[in-house]
Amino acid sequence: MRTQCMLSNVSKNYISEYYCILEKMIGGMTEAELCGSISENFIAQMIPHHKAAVEMSENILKYTTLVPLQCIAENIVRTSDQRD
Repeated sequence: MRTQCMLSNVSKNYISEYYCILEKMIGGMTEAELCGSISENFIAQMIPHHKAAVEMSENILKYTTLVPLQCIAENIVRTSDQRD
């Protein structure tokens, strides 16, 4: 017998945003214009991946109370801001 997990509205909001970010990242990575250079292809595909990491970090920061996870997410956002 399979039981269904009941999610809070907060969890549903987090997961909904997570899947939007994930979908956008996958689209960006698969639709990246590729060329003959593996290095350039890697960079073109990693840009949407990196943006998604920042957006996912911002998303989790809205919901988590786990301090070690907050530190990781804040570090991702902060180091990204320093490079922009």
